[in-house]
Amino acid sequence: MQSLRDILERLTPDERGKLHEIHFERNTVVSRMIIESLDNPLLTQEEFIEGDGITPGTFNKSQSLAIDAVYEVISSALRNPYDPIMLIRGLLFRGLVKEARRQYNTLEKEYSRQGIYSVLDTLYHEGVRICYQTGDLKWLAVLVEKITINATRLAEYTKLDGLLILQMMKLEKKAADISPSAVKDMNDLYERAVALRHPVLVQNALYSLYSYYTQHDFNMEQAHVVARLMLENAEQYRDTIDIYTRTLINNNYAHFLSTYVVAEDPEPYYRIVEKNIGMGGGLELFDFNFQRFNYYLVTGDHARSEAVHAKLRESQQENRFALLTHVAAAWLALDENDHAWFTAEIGRFYETPEYSDFPEHEFALRVMEIIFALRRRDYDYAAGKVDALRKFHVRKFRPAQDYRLLLNAAQRVVYAGLQGKNIATGSRGGRDEATNIALRSVGFLYSRLMAAGSRERG
Repeated sequence: MQSLRDILERLTPDERGKLHEIHFERNTVVSRMIIESLDNPLLTQEEFIEGDGITPGTFNKSQSLAIDAVYEVISSALRNPYDPIMLIRGLLFRGLVKEARRQYNTLEKEYSRQGIYSVLDTLYHEGVRICYQTGDLKWLAVLVEKITINATRLAEYTKLDGLLILQMMKLEKKAADISPSAVKDMNDLYERAVALRHPVLVQNALYSLYSYYTQHDFNMEQAHVVARLMLENAEQYRDTIDIYTRTLINNNYAHFLSTYVVAEDPEPYYRIVEKNIGMGGGLELFDFNFQRFNYYLVTGDHARSEAVHAKLRESQQENRFALLTHVAAAWLALDENDHAWFTAEIGRFYETPEYSDFPEHEFALRVMEIIFALRRRDYDYAAGKVDALRKFHVRKFRPAQDYRLLLNAAQRVVYAGLQGKNIATGSRGGRDEATNIALRSVGFLYSRLMAAGSRERG
């Protein structure tokens, strides 16, 4: 049942309702499979076969047909730009030439605005059909020129789209070896996308630059500029870019404001995003709430962070990301100085096989262990954790200023404790060091680390 269940889990309430309406009164194996899967998400293949009295072969065939039925419901609501073009042909066959020309003019204006060159190619050829019917040689000459120009744009779009997707895939792999000279190529692709005036290509080109400045050659100022350009591009083409894509772009900008130490408040973007986030699945909504949780916590709004944490616990996640609920709980435990709770949550984190896929979170949890050790003045234990953290940093991280700064601070504070010294949080060096931190979460841990190392010894 898993194949069918995976698709049903991603349906909107309206799509689920439509499926239920279509298949509720049909007494076929396919319809019963759909209805029972909707009503009982935990239904197994074995339970359905036994309950319906069918063979495994019949089950497999029925599941395939059930998936096709779900696809029909999904596709019925999708906008297809080719259908209105076929109306032109239908009108011509009925002798409604003026109406066909009017439909053509409306569609050409709309599709040109959207820059969907492959659809325009089909539309232009239906325009040629109108010319043939009417004998309009003058308009035909104009159309031939438009067809030629559009073919060039389509070829350029296809080529540029492929290059941008390849570039984005490379940049999203943080361990990829990206040469500093690559930024010139990225800017060249961005200029080509702007010249083509295609909002999707511009968005992809900007996303590549954003990935470069946040994951490879960190530059917060440039990353902020690019993130803002992405937002402005989405607003400029709001009638062309669909609402879901605009939601993701706003979410990306909110994520930047939440993650990095910048003056702008992400709250207005949270309100925009939460209206439509989750259309791509529960994981998308979970990620949005996790970033909100972390932002509220590290900016001192503990009550709101607790409220969002409750949402995280209630939401269903894919197993690989379920461990982030334990990460969030560990942050709360640190803020509340609850070592028993923290120990339980970090244990659950390491019990999850996928924990090694989240080195940034593991780094933070290791620093929290050091902070708790400092709070109870167990400097020998803290020193061992610092040594392990240094090795972990070498293994898992490319040069990353914030993490290296936090590691060095932990080492300095712990060794001062071993020597019976007190680290003064008000020292000039500490203040200067703190101003160089770009990540809000690292700044939060740094302040807690320095506070733990500065406690008066009794």
